[in-house]
Amino acid sequence: MANTKVTSNVLADDAVTISKIHTQTDSGGSFANQDPSDGHALVAKTNTNGYHLSWESVGVSGISSSADSTAITIDSSENVTFSQKVGIGVSPTHNFNLSSAGAVEARFASTDNDCYLQIASDTDEGQDSVLQFLSGSSARGSITYDHNTTAASQNMIFKTGDNAVSAMTLTGDGKMIMNASVPSIQLTDTDNNADAYIQGTDGNLRFFADDSGESSNSMITFSVDGSERMRIAGGGKHTFYGTHQGDNVGHFLFTNEGFDSSSTNCSLVVENSHSFVQFMAWAHLGCRIGTRTAGWNATGNQTTHLVSADATFIYGSSNGTAYLGSGTAITSDERLKKNIVSTPDGQLTKINALRPVSFDWKNETRESGEGFIAQEVEQVIPEAVTESTFAPDPDDDSRDFEGDVKSIRDSVLLSRLVKAVQELSAKNDALEARIETLESN
Repeated sequence: MANTKVTSNVLADDAVTISKIHTQTDSGGSFANQDPSDGHALVAKTNTNGYHLSWESVGVSGISSSADSTAITIDSSENVTFSQKVGIGVSPTHNFNLSSAGAVEARFASTDNDCYLQIASDTDEGQDSVLQFLSGSSARGSITYDHNTTAASQNMIFKTGDNAVSAMTLTGDGKMIMNASVPSIQLTDTDNNADAYIQGTDGNLRFFADDSGESSNSMITFSVDGSERMRIAGGGKHTFYGTHQGDNVGHFLFTNEGFDSSSTNCSLVVENSHSFVQFMAWAHLGCRIGTRTAGWNATGNQTTHLVSADATFIYGSSNGTAYLGSGTAITSDERLKKNIVSTPDGQLTKINALRPVSFDWKNETRESGEGFIAQEVEQVIPEAVTESTFAPDPDDDSRDFEGDVKSIRDSVLLSRLVKAVQELSAKNDALEARIETLESN
C-alpha cells in the first residue's frame, strides 16, 4: 500500500475542526451527528447534489482497531509514539514483543555514525539493567549491571545454568571474578584439540598444559618483555633463563627481605624421599649449606658430599665429622705473606703442658671424640685459640651457655708441635754427642 501524506502550507494548526466541516448525505441532508471517531475518515463522494465529504468507516488491509483511546500518536516532527504494548507477529505480553517463524533478527544500524543499544533502568541505584536469555519462557542466563552509588561498587554479573549460577563478575574497580566451586579458565587449541587450564581451588592457583595429553612435548613457559625466562617441560625438566644483574644479585635472587622479620632465615631446599639439602642465608650468621631429613634432630641420611669431577673431596657425616677424600693443601705461598718471623724457642715446654683428652659431646647426635679443651690450650698457647659465633642447630637444646664458641686453630698447634720436635731433636743431638764423647774417653 502506498503511503499517503497530507500537508498544508495554507491552513494553520487547528484552523479546521470537526464541527466546522459540513457534510451532506446522499439525499442532500447534513451529517450533523456523523461519528468522526477512530476508524473513520473523510471520504470524497458524489450524489445527486454533486461532490461532498462524508465521514465513513474505513478499513486498511492488515490493520484493525478496537481501541477506545489513542494508541499511536504522530507528532508534527513525524515522531511516532505507542502508548501501549507493541507486538510484531504476536499479541504483546511485554512492552515490546517480536515473534516470527524461522530465524528472527533485530538490526540497529547507522549509516554514518556510531550505533548504540542502551538498556536503562530507573535512576534509583537499587534498580538493575538486565539482558536476559530465555528458552521459551524459561530463563537460561543473563547479564546484569548492578547499579550502585559509587563506580567502584558497581558490578556486571554474568549468570548461566538456568540463570542460577553467577559464573563471572566484572567489578567496578577492574577485577574479573570467576565464581564456581573450582573456577577455571579453559584454553583450547583447535588444531589438535589440546586443552590448557588456569584453575583456582582452596586458595591455590593451578596451571595445566595439555591436561588430556593430546600433544607431545607440552610445556608451560613464562616470558617477560618478549624474552622467555622460565620453562616447565612435560617431561619434568625445569629451566630458568637469567641475565647477570651484577655481583650483588647475580642471575637469580631468592630473598625473604621485606616479607619476614630480619631474624628469619631464608633457605632454598632440594629434596627427595631420602635427603633434604638446604642452602640457607642464616640470619646474622652467614651461610648454611647442609642436609636434613624431616627435621633438625631426625635420623637418616644427613651426610654432605663436596664433589669435583664426580669425586668426593670432602665428606661431612651426620655426626658432624668431616672427612677428606684425598688430603688437604693449605695456601702458604711466601708471596702472599709478610712480617715473617720464626717461631720462638720454648715450644717443647708448652706442648708438654697440653692435656690430650677424650670426651663425649653434650649434643648426643655427635660421636665421642679425642683432642684438647680450648680453654686449657688458651692458657698455654693463646694464639691457637679463637672465638666465633658457631650457632647450634635450632632444635639443639644441649647448649647451656651464651656467647661465642672457642675453637682451636690446628695450624698454630702444628707449627708449635714442629718447633717442639725441633727443640727435642736438638736436645737429642746434644745428648748423642755427649754420649759419644763419654764413650770415646
